[in-house]
Amino acid sequence: MARIPVAQGWWKRLGCPLLRLYLGVRVVGRRNLPDRGGVIVAANHVSNLDPPVVGCQIRRPHATPAKRELFRNPVAGAILRQWGGLPVDRRRPGAEVIERMVAVLRGGDAIVIFPEGTRSRDGRLGRFQRGIGLLALAARVPVVPCFVAGTRRAMPPGAALPRPGRVTVCFGTPLWPDEFTGLVRADGRPASEREAQQAYADAVRRSVVRLARALGEPC
Repeated sequence: MARIPVAQGWWKRLGCPLLRLYLGVRVVGRRNLPDRGGVIVAANHVSNLDPPVVGCQIRRPHATPAKRELFRNPVAGAILRQWGGLPVDRRRPGAEVIERMVAVLRGGDAIVIFPEGTRSRDGRLGRFQRGIGLLALAARVPVVPCFVAGTRRAMPPGAALPRPGRVTVCFGTPLWPDEFTGLVRADGRPASEREAQQAYADAVRRSVVRLARALGEPC
């Protein structure tokens, strides 16, 4: 079973309360996060604050895939690994990384993922990559959609440090893999694995859009 670093628990106990206070974090829909069992939390990505802000709301061990370039700095890399960061080559994720994430999920832990694959340059929600569907279907775990508002204002691109703000994290109703098993195309033929994975990702994106609109946020 893949292990989440023990140090993550200390970060959550000591750092997360300070982050919530500094950013005035408000959480909506926390009841949609399962208390146990593997789960994927899929969020929009507009700021470097998003991973810690979302991760701080997960009250149990979680992992977060992050581009491998972030791990080249020894200090930043050490912190990311303590936080549960998994280095990923965004151009070629590789089977090993996928297997590690599936192992985390099957071991009953959570994964926080940003399915756009990169930060949005204009704050708008981009296309969700099918990898999130691949993970959910392979591990047979639900995906909880998540919309984060306010992090871009608190820490816009290029900012070295965040400023105090008002941040909202909204969790939606889980989407379960059974809903995307045995899909059929419009012509009546069975959908391929890739099509099912993308259909799952597209459904998660629609859920994130609904959360944004419920908060009155552009997406």
